Amino acid sequence: MYLTGGNVFYNKAKPSKNEEEFISLAPKKVDASLVQKEDGLYLKWTIDTDEVKQAKTVAINTTMLGETFSSECVFENRDSTPFYLTKDYFGSTRHENSPVAGPFKNIQSEQKVF
Repeated sequence: MYLTGGNVFYNKAKPSKNEEEFISLAPKKVDASLVQKEDGLYLKWTIDTDEVKQAKTVAINTTMLGETFSSECVFENRDSTPFYLTKDYFGSTRHENSPVAGPFKNIQSEQKVF
């Protein structure tokens, strides 16, 4: 059985039957756009960052991921050491015990992405 958890669901999105520790938020419109500024490209979205931070998450690692479906091999680094998801999209170190749900360590309503 595959378990997932710590995810945040908006509007009509529904968790799978195996989802644990998820947050299902009241229906609301979440807009997202990319905005070009002089210093780069920004992701701007109407998201309640405090709500997202309430999700009960755990760090992703080799043990949690288990084996791949087709090769039945474990997820590991190129040097065969166990895999730990320690960095976010930008390379910032994620909190070891309770990382923020999603790809960004410090989720903000406007975030420079490039």
